[in-house]
Amino acid sequence: MKAYVTVFYSLIVSVCLMLLVGLLYGVRENALRMKADYSMNASMDAVMSEYNRELFKQYGLLFIDMSYQSETVGKVITEEHLKSYLNQNFNETTLGIWDGIDFLKLKCLSADITGLRIASDHKALAIRKQAVDYMLRESKIAYAEDFLKLIPQFEEIEVSGEKALADARERANEKKIDKDRVLKEAEIPVFFVEKEEDASLNFLSSLKLVIKDIDKISRTGINKENYISKRKSNKGNMDEEKEDVVESAVNKLLFRMYLNEVCGSYIENKKDSRLTYQLEYIIAGKDNDPDNLESVVNRLLMFRTGTQYMLLQENAVEKTAIKILSQVISVIILAPEAEEGIAQTIEIGLSTYRGVQDTKKLMAGEKMPLYGDDSAELGYGDYLDIFMYLTSTGTVADRFMDIIEMDIRNTKDNERFLIDNCFDRFEATAFIKSDYGYEYEIKREYDVTN
Repeated sequence: MKAYVTVFYSLIVSVCLMLLVGLLYGVRENALRMKADYSMNASMDAVMSEYNRELFKQYGLLFIDMSYQSETVGKVITEEHLKSYLNQNFNETTLGIWDGIDFLKLKCLSADITGLRIASDHKALAIRKQAVDYMLRESKIAYAEDFLKLIPQFEEIEVSGEKALADARERANEKKIDKDRVLKEAEIPVFFVEKEEDASLNFLSSLKLVIKDIDKISRTGINKENYISKRKSNKGNMDEEKEDVVESAVNKLLFRMYLNEVCGSYIENKKDSRLTYQLEYIIAGKDNDPDNLESVVNRLLMFRTGTQYMLLQENAVEKTAIKILSQVISVIILAPEAEEGIAQTIEIGLSTYRGVQDTKKLMAGEKMPLYGDDSAELGYGDYLDIFMYLTSTGTVADRFMDIIEMDIRNTKDNERFLIDNCFDRFEATAFIKSDYGYEYEIKREYDVTN
């Protein structure tokens, strides 16, 4: 009987031991998988924690610079960092538990980055996404929606004003006789036309019309071939959604408003920037500050002159006075047939003069009604927002990335900075092995915007 009991207990113990060993193996395998999974997530977080500090400080953008302030271009250093972080997470000998015994003995054999979204990909989509998120956090959505309502009115005024002025000039040219004499006799302020002619000889001529102290205008220039808009760039391999939600009307304007916050302009200079008039560069794309500022000023002059011309056409009192004056002048010069041409010339001259005065106020930091006294008042920065909105997204994005490269390269240890060597989304595959015979392949994706 005792022999039967011994055999029975032996069988029970054997089964229990097998169950215990099986449980131990299962626990260890699950522990290995959990440790590998956790370490992969923690290591990818660690990689993203190495974001470029200057890029975040100046623009609020979170991107990893794969050069790590070195001359290296590409993902080699980032892969080495990811592998290093994985092995540091696997190392349990420094914990001081059980005499520093490592029960898992995991090691990363290799870490490969298989996908990247570069900052410059898809018209700087990653930058635009982060910029829009930044503006949404700043609760700018309501202001953007209200401001967006002005865009159609602005476009209508700009197009109508330019067309009306062009038609008026054409009619005036058809009817004029001895233009110099007519203008001299009428004493119309034609200095704008004269200075406009001088602009072909002196690139600062139009600036002299609206800026009192031109000696303070920045003369800084750049070599555009050094920046991303003119050189070959790195490309990522992560496809984006077909529908670009960033390009909705509101988000498009939010991005332009973001640029107005982080970039300098004639009214609000940015400290330690390469180009002083950065927003003007984004709009005009010239290789020096004076040309960029002049381009924006010329556009303002054209718009404000066109606006004044349209307002003049709606003012019956002024139209009557101009008609009487043109009749008097045509009689004095013995050319009644020139009456209409003289009237058009007076209207153009008066509108131009008023347009110059409006632009002077804008350049001095004042605000002007968009069209008439009852319309919204806009300042110089608001016009820059509109000009950028009317510029294609690809052009705005390329020039903004130029600005980023200029400013970041102007900081310590970032002389070789390339925006197309930065990423904010990546996919990585790690090959992990345990000394206990287990092998794992883990693939993860990290997106800083999610």
